[in-house]
Amino acid sequence: MIKSQSFTTRQAMRQTGNLDPMAPSYFPVNLGRSWTYRSVTRHTVGDVLIEETSSIERERIEGVTPLSQPIGDAQWAVSVSHDVAQTDKTHEHYTTQLLLSETSVREASAPTFLTTDLSWEGVSEDGLTVYRHTAQDGVSTDVLAGVFGDCRLVTEVAMQGDVVLYQKQDWYAAGVGRVRSAFTQDSALGLYTEQRELIASKAE
Repeated sequence: MIKSQSFTTRQAMRQTGNLDPMAPSYFPVNLGRSWTYRSVTRHTVGDVLIEETSSIERERIEGVTPLSQPIGDAQWAVSVSHDVAQTDKTHEHYTTQLLLSETSVREASAPTFLTTDLSWEGVSEDGLTVYRHTAQDGVSTDVLAGVFGDCRLVTEVAMQGDVVLYQKQDWYAAGVGRVRSAFTQDSALGLYTEQRELIASKAE
């Protein structure tokens, strides 16, 4: 277990003689670092609003551990706790694991969602879904936490053949992490959207 309270991606690279190629890091992994978001989801059919929900979501880095054996190109495991408080007073808590390499971050058993590249692809385990990603630097965005300039905007499009399953966009601010997300899924059941924006970020 790593006990340093200021463990960063750059320090992790230095432990193995490497430097962080993503600096300034768009996904800081300091132990205890947390992000609080407001999330609003909407389900509509035509012009009719079927359901709208909102929540406050908090994510926190609970641990960064070197892997005893690399998983693909990943060399570190990052444990992230999630607390979700809905407006109907229901509460959910769960933990996810991220896999960190010298140049990328991904969820366990999921496609890479952030790299140093400007475009990349991933494929689902069953080979049916292709995840296409593009990145654009120098993008500004305005959220509850303030205005963030020089963000990296990552767009993910999931496809099965010629059918678009969904589109997701994430804005990452240097030294802060993800500050905004937008998800859109249009199907026979209607249009589903989710908007998340940063309220506050804290480095402990």
